[in-house]
Amino acid sequence: MRDENTDWVNKVPTAIYVAFGLYFMLFGVAAWIYPGGSDAFPDATGYDWFHNYWCDLMGEESKNCQPNRGHILAKIAHLVSAVALILFSIVFPFLFVKRKLIHKFITWSGIFMGICFALVLTDLHDIAIHLTGFFGSLIFVSAAYEILTSGMKSVFWSFLLVVAISSLSLLVYTLKWNIYYLPFLQKIMLVSISTWIIWVSWKIKVQVQGSSSRPNTHT
Repeated sequence: MRDENTDWVNKVPTAIYVAFGLYFMLFGVAAWIYPGGSDAFPDATGYDWFHNYWCDLMGEESKNCQPNRGHILAKIAHLVSAVALILFSIVFPFLFVKRKLIHKFITWSGIFMGICFALVLTDLHDIAIHLTGFFGSLIFVSAAYEILTSGMKSVFWSFLLVVAISSLSLLVYTLKWNIYYLPFLQKIMLVSISTWIIWVSWKIKVQVQGSSSRPNTHT
């Protein structure tokens, strides 16, 4: 018998899949029409997957000083990914059998992280990045503990890998250490985060469906 109170949770993972599919599609189109240029090679043509940042696609003018017709698509894609992060934060507690107070903390930290991530598009770019990292660190400590104590070893170790890549990216960005490699590292980070969220969203959907199919023995 399906629990009507959690019926909406089954729909959120699908929304997350669609959001990330739209995210990569829009960014792909924006990259395809990007005129060119990067911090390392300002006079280059076309989008360089090793030297260009995702943020380069959001500028109204490309790094080689040409009008960037795809900047609107890139900005929409960025906002879509922020929404996906918020949606995931809302359904994340359903990965666990029992709901705890710490899960609300993780959810709200994730919501604030998604909002800060969206603000990267504004003049608060640098502050927004650091706040995104701050709320991300709060999620890491609390979520890592919950996942580990729940015995989800595959989720835990893959989560640590994603966090390690994200932390390295933030460290390179903050310290300007080997920053030449940051654009490529940034793409590895985004793909790893997206893959992990999509995978865990699927596990949440399975978890909720399994719970809904079991008889309710509570009085």
